[in-house]
Amino acid sequence: MLVTFHTPAAGDVVMFGDIAVQLIQLMGHSGKVPGVLQPEDLPQAIRLLKTALEDHSSSDTDVNSINEFENNDETEDNDERTVSLRNRSFPLIQLLEAAEREEVQVVWDS
Repeated sequence: MLVTFHTPAAGDVVMFGDIAVQLIQLMGHSGKVPGVLQPEDLPQAIRLLKTALEDHSSSDTDVNSINEFENNDETEDNDERTVSLRNRSFPLIQLLEAAEREEVQVVWDS
């Protein structure tokens, strides 16, 4: 499943469903798809998401993944690259902040 986040303030952001649901939950929502964030709810959702990502153990994973990738002598076809939740959330955070600036809602659906 893919989840698409829409707002009039920015282009759409498409994510794999499991990652999107996890980020929606970190924003303080149930994780159900479809869903909506009203303009007045955006500041708290952004704050909750950023705080959760700072506390998330993915920062340790980022360092380990980079070190493993740099020390790997195998061909590029066999490389497994891990993308942290923090990095995956960046486009969504940009979308949320744009919606907050323009005071418009954010909607997500599959």
